[in-house]
Amino acid sequence: MQCCGTPFDAGETVSWLIGKLGADTYWDSSFMKLSCERMEYYYEAHSSEYEKLFVVHGTVSRIFAVHSAIEQNPDGSNTNIRVPKIVTPVNHANGLDENIDGFEFNSYCVVLENVILRPANKSEVTFR
Repeated sequence: MQCCGTPFDAGETVSWLIGKLGADTYWDSSFMKLSCERMEYYYEAHSSEYEKLFVVHGTVSRIFAVHSAIEQNPDGSNTNIRVPKIVTPVNHANGLDENIDGFEFNSYCVVLENVILRPANKSEVTFR
């Protein structure tokens, strides 16, 4: 949200472009250990591959600010990934959450209700 997206609050109705997470991603399993929420999609504002994107419309029921650390990827590659360490319920998301105990704020996890999900149309994906 620091580079894109519009601030939002719990209880608001939102519409976003999203992508589907792969099965059993490391980020997802780490997040579930902290919050018991299952992540299925992620906000996508930088892809032009509309064929892989969806539009979600729904009401924000819960927002979690996610603070993470950089760790080596457990897949054996020589890469680093962000691993969620602290998940805090919040009522407002504006991308400006403070770091906590040395862990960097980097994202929100949002739970939606009354969801309508459909494939994105080419005209809706404006990033080129």
